[in-house]
Amino acid sequence: MSIHIGNCLRVAHTKTGLLYKDIAAAIGWDRSNYSHLLAQKNMQADTFIKACNALGLSLDEVVGFGDEDGAADTE
Repeated sequence: MSIHIGNCLRVAHTKTGLLYKDIAAAIGWDRSNYSHLLAQKNMQADTFIKACNALGLSLDEVVGFGDEDGAADTE
């Protein structure tokens, strides 16, 4: 099973209750670009790190959400 990083971040949003627009603003993106980013399986490491930090979660915690329903890559 491979991990879909965007889906892991979506699960992180659900767990933290933080809105996409708030995290997008924290990392210097607009909401629509951030939403597009969440559709991506992979992303640049620095962007992933910024998003994790803005969510208040470690990279390991967010990647760990890959085991949850909907976060795994189905392709």
